[in-house]
Amino acid sequence: LSAAGPEMRAKLEQASGEMLRAFTRGILDPSATVRKEYARVIGQLCAVGKTKEVERAVRAVVRLYTNAELKRVGDEDFRFEFPDQFTESAQRTRLAAAEIAKYMGLKALEASKRFHKELMPVAFVGLHDTDKDVKRNWEEFWNESTPGLSNGIALYLEEVVALCLGMFTSPSYFLKEMSIRSLDHLVGLSEKSARLEKHIPDLSNLLISALTSSHYWTNKAVLFTLATTLAEKCNRLLNIPEPKPNSTRLKLVAAVHRYIRVPGRGGRALRIAALECAGKIARAFKALDTFCSAKEAIVALLEGQEEEGETGSSGTGKEEVESTNKMDVGKMEEEQDRDREEEGRKMNVKEAGARSEDDGDARDKDGKERTAKVKAKERENLSPLVRAAALKCLGRCWPGKQALPGAYRTMVQNARWLLDLIKAHQRGHSWNVRVSSFEALKHLTTSVYLSKSTRAPALTSPDAKKLCDIVILGIEDEKYAAVRKAALRVAEEMGGRGEALGAIIDGETWEKLVGKVSSLLKDKDSDVALLAEKALGSFDAGLSAAATSMETEEKEADEKKVDGNMYL
Repeated sequence: LSAAGPEMRAKLEQASGEMLRAFTRGILDPSATVRKEYARVIGQLCAVGKTKEVERAVRAVVRLYTNAELKRVGDEDFRFEFPDQFTESAQRTRLAAAEIAKYMGLKALEASKRFHKELMPVAFVGLHDTDKDVKRNWEEFWNESTPGLSNGIALYLEEVVALCLGMFTSPSYFLKEMSIRSLDHLVGLSEKSARLEKHIPDLSNLLISALTSSHYWTNKAVLFTLATTLAEKCNRLLNIPEPKPNSTRLKLVAAVHRYIRVPGRGGRALRIAALECAGKIARAFKALDTFCSAKEAIVALLEGQEEEGETGSSGTGKEEVESTNKMDVGKMEEEQDRDREEEGRKMNVKEAGARSEDDGDARDKDGKERTAKVKAKERENLSPLVRAAALKCLGRCWPGKQALPGAYRTMVQNARWLLDLIKAHQRGHSWNVRVSSFEALKHLTTSVYLSKSTRAPALTSPDAKKLCDIVILGIEDEKYAAVRKAALRVAEEMGGRGEALGAIIDGETWEKLVGKVSSLLKDKDSDVALLAEKALGSFDAGLSAAATSMETEEKEADEKKVDGNMYL
């Protein structure tokens, strides 16, 4: 009818208001075919309808997808207003909104352009929908309405941020997740945009507040994705002048590290996400020393400790340990009570009372021992995925060269501890844990302070020997090629720092390490052989530089000695 000529089009325009209201009310029909046809008709009617009727269709799209209402601000602009009570966005409702928007873009693009400030933010959020059909419809609308993703975000950045901040206040877990995913994508697309800078405080405050909150919602791990993106893409913008230097960064680091120690109801998945995020943030904040904070949290993790009152229903095992202890101690109390009753018939009251005190002390001691054994068992049963992520996180949090000289003390105090931890994980642990431990070792080898110019090296000779011993343990692993590769990457890095390491590692230890690396030149895995060849080349260059440096020092010392003798 809309293409039947001017006369019919005029009649259709007059009836469009009533028809739009009717089709909009029926858009949630149980039949998918009916919903799709209704959406197509709404798109056609928007092409011939009045602006007021098109606005009604736009309001329906926004309400169906985000639960928000459009409130007029001025003559032409609107803002998203979220009610106190939200309803969960079902797939059928979201799909209906996306289909209406798609046909508005296909059939009534000119009429809908006036409302792009309201539709495009919803469309951008819809691009991150978990349902492929909903996402596909929003993609079609976006492609019809904008020249591209980056250009579209450049046009509607403020509107997208406003919508996402509002959506996050929803008790709907789905809308929370969608808002964070959308903000994460937006920050990645707009990292160089000057308009993004004014929104960074709002985004960082939202993130820190959500991370420090004990409230759990499904897929809360997406917060760590946004935290990583902000740290990597907006590091400069987070450095805005504040009451205290780096206060936003430190708050963000502390909030992430808290989830390493106490993951809450998210359990293992949330803890692994926090560990990965903490490591990436540390690499992004290169001048900030986060190792001690990460170490404290990870030590608590590896030793099975929990913060009092924070476990909730996390499934971390503490509640089970306590209940087990109570049951065991209870049984033991019953048995000992029966024994005391029998013995009490034969003994006087004084002796029975004294024995009761002794038995009570024994019970307390046995209960503590049993608790310690259960916790030790928990440490042994810590998931290899969590343990591997923890070791990798420690390596990434190891201070880089940019953190010097401030991080020198951290290196001196923690280098030996980290080496001992890595060596302890070379026996009795899965291959992925060992690979992660070598990744941590590589970070330490790359940036540990070894110069003699102003301070003593952070590694002593025994520490450096321990470093070689750990690498040799990895090279000698005959079962897993991944472990041998990881060890060889550390060996190559050692060769790169051979000039400094050559002064603190004795020649016998070097020869042993070189011999072990040479033995892998004929390894059955070609990648291992190639890495062995690279490591040997690195050794040659590094040790040659070390030898040259030592010869120069000896020559200078001899010259000073000769000069001194001239004045005698």
